[in-house]
Amino acid sequence: MELEYGLKQLRLLVRDDGRGIDQQVLRSGREGHWGIPGMRERAEEIGASLKLWSREGAGTEVELSIPGRIAYELQSSQRPKNWFEKLYLRNPHQDGRK
Repeated sequence: MELEYGLKQLRLLVRDDGRGIDQQVLRSGREGHWGIPGMRERAEEIGASLKLWSREGAGTEVELSIPGRIAYELQSSQRPKNWFEKLYLRNPHQDGRK
């Protein structure tokens, strides 16, 4: 795992040396499962970039990059929620998932 606090972005990279993910699953997820599509949706909601790389037999990398203007947003009494709260305090039933 790498965590980078840059002026322009907050970047998180997670890498494993596992079996990898099938390319079709990597592109569109697995039917009936929300893991990969859910990660992409949540990254988009907070204005972040999500990249996934994988090769069967060679592991997987997941990189989340959040622009500094969003990641380091200052709090104010008028705007109590930051990007982290937006990501985790959203209504779990708003998109029909549980």
